[in-house]
Amino acid sequence: LTLRDMLFFLRMRWLWILATTFAFLVIAGSYLLTAAPTYVASTQLVIFPQVNSSEAQRAFAEDAFIEGQLEIARSSDVVDGTVRALDLDSDPDFVDWKPSLLDKSKDWLLGVSAQVDTGQEAAGIRASDTPSRPRTEQEQLHDLAIATLQNMMALRRIGNSTIIEISAAASTPQKAVAIADTLARQYIQKNIAMK
Repeated sequence: LTLRDMLFFLRMRWLWILATTFAFLVIAGSYLLTAAPTYVASTQLVIFPQVNSSEAQRAFAEDAFIEGQLEIARSSDVVDGTVRALDLDSDPDFVDWKPSLLDKSKDWLLGVSAQVDTGQEAAGIRASDTPSRPRTEQEQLHDLAIATLQNMMALRRIGNSTIIEISAAASTPQKAVAIADTLARQYIQKNIAMK
């Protein structure tokens, strides 16, 4: 392409280019004005695996130990303890939660219904797994708060280190910090109780 060809193209299509740019700027501006901000707080914990073996076995055992610790940190006991400690089942950010468009599309792609009629469905409990006694509204709200918190938190191992990071998202920075710290405290208490 020569410069003359590019200028000819721009002269012929300048209106379409300008209209498309303007339309996307309007969409972006309306999103920025209507979207509620989300704050993320992270806590990092150093894990000391106690492995007494050869160097090759130690690396494999450390990896398995850290993966096990991540599963403990995302266990329902830790999440339930956090919901109870912070009284999240009465927080409107957690009990009024509806799946986002991204969550619905992920569920649709995975073949799962994204309808959230009760806290049981949000917590991943099928109708065949429900207890025989009737569930109270408070229990349903508690299950919904647990499911919402699980959706708003992230746990990961940092590289190949023995550090795990617990992140939590919330509508205010103070709430995000409180959730991340409480998740870390609940994880530590769970480890102490297990030992």
